Amino acid sequence: MGISAPTFLTGIFLQYVFAYRLRWLPLDGFGLTVGEHALSVVLPALTLGVAGAAYYTRLVRDDMIDLLKQDFVRTARAKGVSSFDVVVKHALRNALLPLVTVIGLDFGALVGGAIVTEKLFRWPGLGQLSVDAVFDRDAPIIMGTVIVASAAIVLSNLLVDVSYVLLDPRTRSR
Repeated sequence: MGISAPTFLTGIFLQYVFAYRLRWLPLDGFGLTVGEHALSVVLPALTLGVAGAAYYTRLVRDDMIDLLKQDFVRTARAKGVSSFDVVVKHALRNALLPLVTVIGLDFGALVGGAIVTEKLFRWPGLGQLSVDAVFDRDAPIIMGTVIVASAAIVLSNLLVDVSYVLLDPRTRSR
């Protein structure tokens, strides 16, 4: 359900359950104090994270199933490496490479999903600013938001490339 539900529907569902029914969290806005601000960021963060978490979990699970059948895992087990070390140090480390790639590529979609989430939870942000600028035909603001979003996407791709070096020793230069 996390993958197939649109962002606005997930947000409305979370608002209904946690803000309206249970009254644990604020419905929208961002609060005045630090405590109110911390509570009001929970629902938007969950809304943006549900789809990604569902997809990433499925991706890692599928990779782990394939990796645990590989010869290097069988060799590590034959050498007497503990099951925890086999799973974490051998299989999971290799499963993280595709995950890091997908997270970096999904950053642009996250920015797009943030526009809907900002509107739903009445949060002022870059997405709301860009939408308002388009409706107001404010070209300098539109260009500024596009440049900031583009820079964030380029930076996320740079972080993905740097993380490859940390995760996979084969990519390090000698």
